[in-house]
Parts: sequence; C-alpha cells; structure tokens
Amino acid sequence: CFYYCYCCCYSAATTATAAATTAATTATISSLCNKLERSEEEEEEYSESPSDLEVPL
Repeated sequence: CFYYCYCCCYSAATTATAAATTAATTATISSLCNKLERSEEEEEEYSESPSDLEVPL
C-alpha cells in the first residue's frame, strides 16, 4: 500500500513538475518571440525613417 501511494504521489509530483516546467518554458519562449517581433518592428521603423528623411532632401 505504501509503495502504491508512493508511486501515485511520485507520478502526481512528476506530472505537476512537468506541467510547471512546460508552462515556464512556454512563457519563456513566448516572451522571447515577443522580444524578437518587437526588435524586428523597431528595425523596420529605423530602416523606414532614413528613406523618409531622404525623400525631402
């Protein structure tokens, strides 16, 4: 009985840990993707601004 309970608790803890790790990994990846998207948008804005300045000149 003790061994069975230990297995249940261990599997539950492992599942919870895996879920927490997955959530943390997903959050980290999504935040990194957001940063990459923002940096790309900023680069596009910077690349567009010189051309806009060159037009009047």
